[in-house]
Amino acid sequence: MMKTKSLFGLTMLFLLALLAGCSSDNEKNEEPIVEPREFALTNFTNTGCKSTMSAPRRSMEYNEYFELKATKDGGLYVKHVNATFNCVSHKFKAEASLEGQAIKVTELDATHAETMANCVCSYDLGYILGPLKEGATYDMTIITTTELTPEQEAMGVRFDKTETTFTFTYSLDFDDVFPVRYEGETEI
Repeated sequence: MMKTKSLFGLTMLFLLALLAGCSSDNEKNEEPIVEPREFALTNFTNTGCKSTMSAPRRSMEYNEYFELKATKDGGLYVKHVNATFNCVSHKFKAEASLEGQAIKVTELDATHAETMANCVCSYDLGYILGPLKEGATYDMTIITTTELTPEQEAMGVRFDKTETTFTFTYSLDFDDVFPVRYEGETEI
């Protein structure tokens, strides 16, 4: 009889422990609260100099363009193919902002070389922007230029820059190509 009470007591204790460890279906199905991510430029890469060319700085043979492709997490992968910079360039950075539906990206050669060589190279720059909203239409401006030191600015040094603007509607299957627009060039 004592063994039966003991066995019964242990069984009840086991069942209580088992029940205490269970959770309701509501708790299991609730998704964690995820804070919205802020717009940012991430995963910046560059290929290094792909090919060296002599002047002129810009030419149609460079076939410079932007590839844009949606990422599965609501971002936008941007690849600037054949971005043209001085052939001594080796340090790049990019900055981005989003105001309303206007995206502005600045790609910079941040090498700060004391003397630039008389040649240019094509580089591929890549980065991810986001998050973006499904179905939203964005005006995107990408400026490509060279960052100047305070001394270079004081001397009035200027480098070429491109400013390309285009409009696109974001979706998770978005995938498009946009040509770089050079100063004075009009859309055909």
